[in-house]
Amino acid sequence: VSGALIASLFPFTILSGSVYELKSFVICVLGGLGSPAGAILGGLILGLLENILTLKIPVDYMPFIEFTILVIILLIKPSGLLGRR
Repeated sequence: VSGALIASLFPFTILSGSVYELKSFVICVLGGLGSPAGAILGGLILGLLENILTLKIPVDYMPFIEFTILVIILLIKPSGLLGRR
């Protein structure tokens, strides 16, 4: 019910959640897909990195930086930081 009420005040599109989708996917891959502790570690790392980088880089570039981090982690360690392999 609350979702329907808030939707009338703040219109959304099909792409409204894409920023949060990218963040959560990067967090999962960064920490390791099979590890809950890895997800916590990935969230901490990404959160700290975002807060530190916003001092020097505009916030509009954060999705690009997150995607770059995703690609680098997949190239260096495909199973994530705390992955099972």
